[in-house]
Amino acid sequence: MNKRSLVVLALAALFAAASSQLQGQALPTASAAGILQVGGGVSSAQGDEFSQRLTGLTGYATFDFRSHIGAEVDVHVMTLVAPYNFVENSYLGGARYVWHRGRFTPYVKVLGGIGQAYIKQPSTTFVPGAPSTTMAFAGGAGLDIRLPYHINVRAIDFEYQMWPGFGTNGLNPSMLTCGAAYRFR
Repeated sequence: MNKRSLVVLALAALFAAASSQLQGQALPTASAAGILQVGGGVSSAQGDEFSQRLTGLTGYATFDFRSHIGAEVDVHVMTLVAPYNFVENSYLGGARYVWHRGRFTPYVKVLGGIGQAYIKQPSTTFVPGAPSTTMAFAGGAGLDIRLPYHINVRAIDFEYQMWPGFGTNGLNPSMLTCGAAYRFR
């Protein structure tokens, strides 16, 4: 074989190897509109009024529009354990920033909405009253863990809430939530 034939053969082998590598590329993964999850959990909150913690149920939904940007809606109904029958409920929605690391999804969030506090039954200390409703804001962070069968476990979710319009100094409950959600994809 002459030199020219060797060069043509080498170039043909190079192009054949490159085209076989191109065939093995993955399809685009950003074809879905987003990831929706809907779930619930148990929450425990430390309020400003009493040393005992409030305990209640939480419902939440998240929708991740892009790989890192999403929205979250939280409803905290803190009526399971309410010291002195004092209840603090919050209805919040806002933005979240997520990092997808394998099965783990840590996130941070900023929420706004309303907070509602009231006495649910008469007690020796307080008389029941109409709910006091005010603006509420929250900052928080947490960790979701993806499991098989479209299940996400909310391993931990922390929120620091600020209710500036309640009373003279406002309320600042800090809340921990654990739960699970179904992931629609």
